Amino acid sequence: MKAALLSIGNELLLGKTINTNFAFIGKSLAKIGIYLDKEITIPDTEKAISESLDLLWKNYDLVLTTGGLGPTKDDITKKTIADFFGKALFFDYKVWENVQFLFLKKKRKMPNLNRNQALVPQDFVAIENKMGTAPGLAYHKDNKFLFMMPGVPKEMEYLMTEHILNILKKAFKLPKIDITTIHTKGIAESAIAELIDDIVVEEPVRLAFLPQTGRVDLRVYGTNPVKNKKVVEEIKERLHHKIWGENVSSPGELIHQKFLEEGFTLSLAESCTGGMVQEILTSFPGASKYFLGGIVSYSNQAKINLLKVQENTLNKYGAVSEETAIEMAQGVKKIFKSDFSASVTGVAGPDGGTFEKPVGTVFISVANNDKTMTKKFVFSGNRKRIRQMSAENVFFMLMDLLKKSGNK
Repeated sequence: MKAALLSIGNELLLGKTINTNFAFIGKSLAKIGIYLDKEITIPDTEKAISESLDLLWKNYDLVLTTGGLGPTKDDITKKTIADFFGKALFFDYKVWENVQFLFLKKKRKMPNLNRNQALVPQDFVAIENKMGTAPGLAYHKDNKFLFMMPGVPKEMEYLMTEHILNILKKAFKLPKIDITTIHTKGIAESAIAELIDDIVVEEPVRLAFLPQTGRVDLRVYGTNPVKNKKVVEEIKERLHHKIWGENVSSPGELIHQKFLEEGFTLSLAESCTGGMVQEILTSFPGASKYFLGGIVSYSNQAKINLLKVQENTLNKYGAVSEETAIEMAQGVKKIFKSDFSASVTGVAGPDGGTFEKPVGTVFISVANNDKTMTKKFVFSGNRKRIRQMSAENVFFMLMDLLKKSGNK
C-alpha cells in the first residue's frame, strides 16, 4: 500500500508551528505495516489543496490530510475537498450533537460558526472526535482511502489511534513491520556510511540514517525479521564501539531504565543546564523510585552554600573547571545520600567565554561510592544545542560508570 500525507496550514510553512503530526502519523502507520511514502506541506488555499490532492489521489492508495477543519473562514479544507470529489455538504445532526455536548461540558457559549463543523461531504463518513469539535472524515472509493483530520495534535492522535488505524487493519491484510533502531554517538553520519558501505541491504529490508544532535541513529526495518536481524547484527559488529543503545527514545530514557533495573539511587547538581537533566528524567513515569533530588546551583554562592564547593576551589580554578565539577558531584551525593551522582558546569554562551575556556566548554562529573569520573567537553553550536548536548553527555557518562559498577 502506498500512503501519503497532506499537511495543510500557513503556520507550518511560516515555521510558527512544528509539524509533529508528520512524525506521529509516520510512526503509527509503520507499526501496522504501512510505509508513509510521501508528505507535502501546503498553504490554506483552494488551489494548493486541489492540485495536491489531485496528485496524491491518482498515485496513492491511502491519503491522509491534517489541518483546515475548524469553523472559521480560513478553514477551507473540507469545502475544497468536497468540491474536488463533486460532493455536496449536508448537515449531520449526530456531529452537531457532539459539538454541542463538548461546549456544554466546558461550560462555554458556542459561537454560531461552530455549526459549520457539522457539515459533512456526501458519501463521507464522520469519525467521532472526543478531543475536539471537528470530526474526522473518511472517504472510500475503488479500494482507496482518504482520511481528513484536524491539525491539533491531540485531536489528530486520538483519531489515528482510536479509529483510523483500526479501520485500516480491518480493511487490508497488512504485513507486520519489524523495526530496530541502533543508537550511536561520537561518530559522524558519513563515517558510519563508510564503515557499513559494503553491508548488503536489499528489499524488503530498508535502512535509514537519522541524524540527531551530536549523535546518529540507524533504523533497520522491513517485513522479513530474519533478513532484518542479519543486517542489524552486521551493523552492530562494525559499530559496536560507538553504540550506546537500541530501541529507546533517548539517552535519558535508557538511564531511566537502567536505574530502575539496577536499583541504584541518583542525585544531580546542575549549573549551565539549569535543571534540564532533572526535567528529562522526571518526565518518565517511575523516576521517583531512583531519583532522590537535585540542586540547580547557577551562582557561585549557591555552589558554596548548597553543595559545599570550597570557595578556594572557585577562586583558583573557576566555576567552569574539573575541580568544581568534582566537588559539585560529591556535594550533592552527600546531601541526598545517593548511590550515584552527577554534576555539570559550563559556558553555554553566547557570552562568557574566554581564550582558555571558550563558549561550549563544559565539565561533567559522575560519582558513586567507589569512583569519580570527570570529563571536559567543548561543544559547538548555539546555547540551546550546548545545553542539550551537555545533558545528554551526563547520561552517557552515567552509562559508563554503571558499566564499571556492575550489579548492586
